[in-house]
Amino acid sequence: MTANDVEGDDELGGRPAPKDMTRRTLDSLAWASSGAIIQTFLQIGVLLVLARLLTPQDFGVIGAATLVLGFTQVFWQLGVGPALIQRPAITREHMETAFTTSIILGLVFATGIFFASPAISDFFGMPRLLSVLRATTVVYLLGGISLVAESLLRRELRFKQVALIQLAAYVGYGVVSIALAILGAGVWALVGGHLTRATIETGLVLKNSPHPKRIFVHRSVLRELLSFGSGVTAAQIANYCALQGDNFVVGRMLGAGPLGVYGRAYNLMAMPANLFGSAVDTVLFPAMAKVQDEPTRFAAAFRRSMAVTALIGLPISALTFVLAPEIVQVVLGSQWTGAESALRILALGIFFRTGYKLGGSVARAKGLVHRIAWRQGVYAVTVVAGAWIGASTLELRGVAYAVLISLAVIFALLTQLALKASGLSVGSLIKANLPILLFTAVVLGVAYASAEVVRMVETPEILVLVSVTAVSVGIAAALGKWMPGLFLGEDGLWGLRTINSYAKQKLSARRGKKVTT
Repeated sequence: MTANDVEGDDELGGRPAPKDMTRRTLDSLAWASSGAIIQTFLQIGVLLVLARLLTPQDFGVIGAATLVLGFTQVFWQLGVGPALIQRPAITREHMETAFTTSIILGLVFATGIFFASPAISDFFGMPRLLSVLRATTVVYLLGGISLVAESLLRRELRFKQVALIQLAAYVGYGVVSIALAILGAGVWALVGGHLTRATIETGLVLKNSPHPKRIFVHRSVLRELLSFGSGVTAAQIANYCALQGDNFVVGRMLGAGPLGVYGRAYNLMAMPANLFGSAVDTVLFPAMAKVQDEPTRFAAAFRRSMAVTALIGLPISALTFVLAPEIVQVVLGSQWTGAESALRILALGIFFRTGYKLGGSVARAKGLVHRIAWRQGVYAVTVVAGAWIGASTLELRGVAYAVLISLAVIFALLTQLALKASGLSVGSLIKANLPILLFTAVVLGVAYASAEVVRMVETPEILVLVSVTAVSVGIAAALGKWMPGLFLGEDGLWGLRTINSYAKQKLSARRGKKVTT
C-alpha cells in the first residue's frame, strides 16, 4: 500500500473479522434504517400538508421536471461514485479524477438542459415546465461538487453521518416547501423545497467528508473508474427508465392531473419499501464488497439478507393492500380518491421492489455490473411497454398492473444473478423463505378480516388504520414468539436474534456510559 492509498477499514492490512464486520454492518443498517424511518414519517407529514395546499397539477409538473433531471443526472455521474466504493483501495488520484469529472459533466448537463427546456416543455404539453426545469438545473452543479464526498462516506460505512445529513436536508425541504405553499407559490413551493434540500445536503456532505479538491484528470485512473462505472451507468439508465417510464407514459398520455395522482400512489407504495430496502441497498453493497472474496460469508450474508427482507417486506405489503383506501384518505385527503385502486395494486409489489435492490447489491459487490445492465434493460422495456398498453386500456389501474408485473420480472432476473454470484441454489433460497410466506398469509388473513369488521361500523379511517395494524402486528408477534420455527424459519430466526443481541449490546453500552458519567 502506497502513501497515497486511502484505506482505513482493515487493521494491519487484513480483512475485518466476521464479528467486527457484522457489528459495523448492523451499525450502518441501524443508522440507515432509522434515517429512512424518520424521513418516511417526515415525508408523510409534509405530504399531509402539501396535498391540501397544492393541486395534482402542481405535483404533476414537478414530477415531469424530476423525471427529466433524474434521468440526465445518471449520465453525468457515470458510475464514478459506485466505482470508488467497490475498489479494494483508492488513491488521491482516484478522488481528484472523480471530483474533476463530476464537476465538468455537471456543468455540461446543466447548460444543456437549460437550453433544451422549451423543447422538453412542448413535448410534455406543460407550459409551466419550462421555467421549473431551468430553475432546477442548479441541482447538477451541487451534485457534481458533492459526489466524491458522499461516496467516501458510504465507502467507509459512515451511515450515521449520511442519515443525519439526509434528515437535515429533508427538514429544510419541508419547512421551505410548506412555507411557500402557504404563501400561494403553487408549484414553486416544491421547486424551492427541492433546491433547499440539495443545497443543505451538499454543504453538510462536504463538511463531514473532506477530500482533495484539485482539478485534474489522471487518464489511467479515469479508465479504471469508467471500466466499472460504465456498467453501473448502463444499469442505472435502464433502472431509471424503468422507475420513471410509467410516469413518462402517464404524463404523456393522460396529463398532469393523472400523473400527480399516480405519482402520489406510487410514493405511498415506495415509502414502506424504502424503510428497509434503501438501507439494505446502500449498506449491503459496500459491506459485501469487503468480503467479496470469501464465498462462505458472502453466500450466508445474501441468504440471510433475503430472509430478513421477506420477513419485513411481505407483511407490510399485505397490510398496505388491505388498508389502501384508508391510507389514501388519511395521508392525502378526499381529492385523491383516484389513487386508491392504483395503490392497492402496487402494494403487491413492495417485496419485489425491495428484493430486486438486494439482488442488485449482491451482484454489484462482485463486479457483475454489465450483467446487471441488460437485466435492467429488460425491466425498462417491460415497464414502458406495459404502461403504454395499460394506460390505453385501464388508464391508471392498467399502468399499476404493468408496473407490478415488471417488478416481479426484475426481481426474478436479479435474484438469479445474485444466486449465481453467491453459489446458492434456487431451492435453498425458496426453502429459507417458505415459513415467511406462511407467516405473511396469516397476517393477510387477519388484516382483511379485522378490517372488514371495523369498516362495518363506519369507523373513521384513522381508527381503521390504527386498529387493524395493531391487531395484525400483535398476532404476528405472537406467532413469531410461540411458533418461530414454523413461521420464521432458520434465517428469519437468525435475523431476529442478531438484531435483538445487537440492540441489547447497544443498550448496555449506553447504560455503561451513563454510569461512568
